[in-house]
Amino acid sequence: MNGPFKGLLSVSVLLLLSSCEGDRKQDAYVGTDSVTEDSIASVHQRPVITISEANTDLDSVENIERPAASEITNLKFPLSNLYGIWTYDPEGPHADFELNEKWFFVVDYDGDGSMPYVIKRDSIIVYYNDFISRGLIKEATGEILKISWDGQEATRYVRWAQ
Repeated sequence: MNGPFKGLLSVSVLLLLSSCEGDRKQDAYVGTDSVTEDSIASVHQRPVITISEANTDLDSVENIERPAASEITNLKFPLSNLYGIWTYDPEGPHADFELNEKWFFVVDYDGDGSMPYVIKRDSIIVYYNDFISRGLIKEATGEILKISWDGQEATRYVRWAQ
């Protein structure tokens, strides 16, 4: 073999091996009888987010028991710093939620967006139709609201400028 052909062959082998690396990740779930979002997400190290968690009610999931009304006890922050319309992205097309005395209203929710909630001191529990989300209110200044949802890193919300 001459020099250029040998170099081209080496490069080809390296490209082939690197392309097979992605196939090995897919092998973890391709060809199995039960491919699930969890198996795909674990291979790609991504969180699994179902439609229900983001913006809709699933017909296949039975509704959970929810309080008849929202409740606040022993609040750590002034109500005026919590109540309002909040957004994660002030440049986005809409707000994320409204918090008021009656509900935690999820904007752009496919279904009934009015969720009852319970706030005790600095903890908030929001009762969606088919799951419960727990948060720790880390900051509430009136213009900024930081909540750590379900043990994740705190999300920083700002008041929605209408």
